[in-house]
Amino acid sequence: MQWQFDYIKANIEPKLIRAIATLDDESLKLTMAGVICKLTSGLKRLPNKRYKSDLAHKLILKGVNKKRVIELTKISESTYFNILKRIKNGKSND
Repeated sequence: MQWQFDYIKANIEPKLIRAIATLDDESLKLTMAGVICKLTSGLKRLPNKRYKSDLAHKLILKGVNKKRVIELTKISESTYFNILKRIKNGKSND
């Protein structure tokens, strides 16, 4: 059990937690769910990328600038523009 704890502890990013602490509750919950999925993905099979595009979608809708969205979510520019295109076409992020 100790190695699992050490693995999770080593992968916690305090800078990321400080950055997301300023977000609204829904974005914070979504991000933390993603962080937990990412941390536990090394232990068993869980999704660890979907939360990034979901969070980016919400941030774009809130009017957060491109640079900040990419910084917070660590998505690529092409993913950013794909999400933006889906938003402009009126498609949800399902």
